[in-house]
Amino acid sequence: MQKALTPENKKRVIDLTMSTKAFGAPWIVAVNGDGERKDYFGNDRWDQVFHHLGVPFTPVSIVAPRTVKSKL
Repeated sequence: MQKALTPENKKRVIDLTMSTKAFGAPWIVAVNGDGERKDYFGNDRWDQVFHHLGVPFTPVSIVAPRTVKSKL
């Protein structure tokens, strides 16, 4: 962690990011156990990332709102 902010490491991260043709943030580079790499853009891709990596997960689901009585 101490070397994370060094100029050398910053350059390495920038070079790696540029080599993936990243165009925004968050940019996720995921390499699975078979060495297959996929790039993802956006924070709404976690189901796809976890599936690619073979990580067990529960898919995102929408929960219906509970009926709430007004406090007025």
